Amino acid sequence: MHIDISIIIVNWNTKSFLLQCLASIQDDLKNYQHEIFVVDNASTDGSVCAVKNRYPQVKVLELSENHGFSYANNIALQQCRGKYVCLMNPDIQLIEPIFPNLFEWMENHPETGICAPRVLNADNATQKSIRKFPNNVNIFARAIGLDRFFQKTMFYNMHHAQTVDIIHGCFWLIRHTAIKIVGGLDERFFLYAEDLDWCKRFHTAGYVLMYLPYVRIIHYGGAASRSAPTKYFLQQFRSSLLYLQKHGNKFIVNWFLMVNLFGFLVKLIGHSLVFLFLRLKASESRQKIHNNLAGLCWVLFDRNIAAKLNHNRIKEFTIRGDIKGKQTS
Repeated sequence: MHIDISIIIVNWNTKSFLLQCLASIQDDLKNYQHEIFVVDNASTDGSVCAVKNRYPQVKVLELSENHGFSYANNIALQQCRGKYVCLMNPDIQLIEPIFPNLFEWMENHPETGICAPRVLNADNATQKSIRKFPNNVNIFARAIGLDRFFQKTMFYNMHHAQTVDIIHGCFWLIRHTAIKIVGGLDERFFLYAEDLDWCKRFHTAGYVLMYLPYVRIIHYGGAASRSAPTKYFLQQFRSSLLYLQKHGNKFIVNWFLMVNLFGFLVKLIGHSLVFLFLRLKASESRQKIHNNLAGLCWVLFDRNIAAKLNHNRIKEFTIRGDIKGKQTS
């Protein structure tokens, strides 16, 4: 049977968000032949049973271990049959028709490999879901917390329909034929920066990434990471480093490490002073102290992990199954 859209949702202990997400997409898909995959990364919160009971039509792929976001998506990518593939996070909620607009765009613009909507917070504020590729300037700005002063080198105007470098991976509609050319997600990215890597590879393969702000979704964000914020903070840092080691050069890798070392130190001192003398948002300051101290220690002392991420050791990665293909770097 012809399938228009394959939906892939990777879940890890986000049952309530997942059920809300599945409920919100039902009506929007009714005019399309579709299939929905939920890939569960060994959840312990009853997610699998809840989905099977409420949505028996959903194909639940249960993994016995959590091998990461990229691995789980690739499992479903081997099985999906849609002309277009939608990767979405479980903490997404549709608040208006989405798929008719995105589907129509993809049908009329064959050069587009990925398109995505405007992403809103729960309070309807627009998230910065599109950005420019990392460079020396915006790496420095982000490391020391000066993002707001470097908008033009980091972000795009969120109100304009436009082609972009990077679309954050909470919601993508992707051309399936493009995936077969580009390859699946790189499984060395356990979590975070796999979206940067995929966007880079789509660009290298000649595809356009399109942002459509007149289509809107809500992304609650951080549903899984709240349980261990420092662990996820470090994971995000390591994944960003891996991206630069794969697509950059030794200079930009060393620059990233140097400015982040400086940034961790400055922010550690700053948040410590706020915590000790002002007592403003004490719990938030305490968490930021933990995060920046962990980052500082990782860069300075964790030589084991640093060796594993050595630039010269990054090898080409081949995807399994029917989406095999050497990834571009």
